[in-house]
Amino acid sequence: RSTVFFDANGNRSPDAGEPSTTTDKSGRFNLQLPASQFDKNGDGRVDSKDGFIVSLGGIDTATGVSIDYPLLAPPTASVVNPVTSIVVSVMESNQNLDESPASGLVKTSLGIKDNVDVLNFDMFSEASKGNADSVDVIKSAAKLQDSSVQATSIIKGSTERACLDTSSITKSLAQKVLNGDTVNLDDS
Repeated sequence: RSTVFFDANGNRSPDAGEPSTTTDKSGRFNLQLPASQFDKNGDGRVDSKDGFIVSLGGIDTATGVSIDYPLLAPPTASVVNPVTSIVVSVMESNQNLDESPASGLVKTSLGIKDNVDVLNFDMFSEASKGNADSVDVIKSAAKLQDSSVQATSIIKGSTERACLDTSSITKSLAQKVLNGDTVNLDDS
């Protein structure tokens, strides 16, 4: 299980006053974010301008590998995974983008079909229902996860600052997305 919390101050750590919960064995969570408390910009909803969802720890449900770095998602998302983490990094790199255009750029760069809402697409649930679109999302998430795990292993061998340094990798991928580049994480 992982700890999931709303990061209102952007420090990637759960603080007093930030709501948190733990995931169930399938990685699902329910996080209450009342607009009256967390809508900092006064637009009537809790969105990426107010903070992000962070998931710390846990086990990757697809690979069984421990997750040693934070996964991120906009507060409007119902899933948190490596794909949503790239969406957040794109928004942090270009603060003029909100969830929808950032998601669109990420989908294009990763080769995910435009009809897939990556912020609310439960890839494993959809795969169990036979949704063919889940294949692209699972492949992209797995490649991003694998790249992060490998990078974390290398970084941990040389420093204890793995979380900080893996965020640099995510930022680099986000820059490729913003440049309109295809993010190709194949072994070739």
